[in-house]
Amino acid sequence: MPDADRPLLGELRNELTGMTDELVQLATLRLRLAEIELRESAATARRFAVWAVAAVVLLLTSLPVFVVALAAWLDGAAELPLSWNWILGAILATAGAALGWFAWRRFRRDFRGLEQSLEELREDLVWVKEWGGRGKS
Repeated sequence: MPDADRPLLGELRNELTGMTDELVQLATLRLRLAEIELRESAATARRFAVWAVAAVVLLLTSLPVFVVALAAWLDGAAELPLSWNWILGAILATAGAALGWFAWRRFRRDFRGLEQSLEELREDLVWVKEWGGRGKS
């Protein structure tokens, strides 16, 4: 029998086709959102890694300076070079610690992961449950 003899079946088929197209479009948009969020999260993680490496280099650079200053102090060397070693070591250690702390704070503020994609997925699941429950009652 053609659909003209059963208009309800034709309307239902058209409605299901439209809904299927919308669900495919929704899934495609969700996938794009996830890709964008992953790219943004990767860029944030890379930026943090660069600053963290710089902080570690500064901190590691300060350690030999402190060791030399300590050795000079223990050996009773002249006061002027000793004080400058301590000052330089303190500056490098402070700069490294501050850089690492600021990099960590920015990373924690900017990193989102898949936060928005997961929220959208939760909303979609609630909608599907509501839609499915409405059809049963």
